[in-house]
Amino acid sequence: MDALNELEVFESTGGEEAYALVYKTEEVIEDLHDVGISKETIDKYGDEETFCILALAFSEGFANWYDGTKLTMESNEITFLTDILDVIEKGHTESAKDLIQKRLDYLNSFIE
Repeated sequence: MDALNELEVFESTGGEEAYALVYKTEEVIEDLHDVGISKETIDKYGDEETFCILALAFSEGFANWYDGTKLTMESNEITFLTDILDVIEKGHTESAKDLIQKRLDYLNSFIE
């Protein structure tokens, strides 16, 4: 994951059709090869000059979350839902609503 996050993204966008493009240089190919990502795998997610690290990371199972700056393998949603259930069980429904709204606002920030 670190190897992917260290790559320099030259163009990106968020939303439903998010992408993060990286130039496909020999150095990049070598760096990814060193962590077990083959050139053939890289080639599946781009053209002769560039590739999308989001498509590669998500499709190959290296990540399931991109916060606009880095790829991660998150279980945040499970943690978030567990936290909400705890708050509700304690009878703090207004606090639960506030937490849900903050999470929705955060997620919506990637769509806009």
